[in-house]
Amino acid sequence: MAFPQYSHNSITDIVGNRDLDAMGLSAEIVGPRSIKISRNGHFIGVWRQMMGSFAWYPAGYNLPMHKVSSPHEAVRHLMVTLGPKH
Repeated sequence: MAFPQYSHNSITDIVGNRDLDAMGLSAEIVGPRSIKISRNGHFIGVWRQMMGSFAWYPAGYNLPMHKVSSPHEAVRHLMVTLGPKH
């Protein structure tokens, strides 16, 4: 099952987010429930949808390190943890 296309939980809310662009991050759909995050071509991690929430798997991890309930919270988490582009 793919990401639900509801306005409050849409994959496009992460992929097309302007805040990520401003931070130099790119988001790419890489599977029916996965969004790859990268910066300047370097892989940073993956958001995966799990039972109505999003789980953050940083590069090199096979277990989620953070979970949120909405795309807005996923973007906010990236803004707080990764900061502005360098």
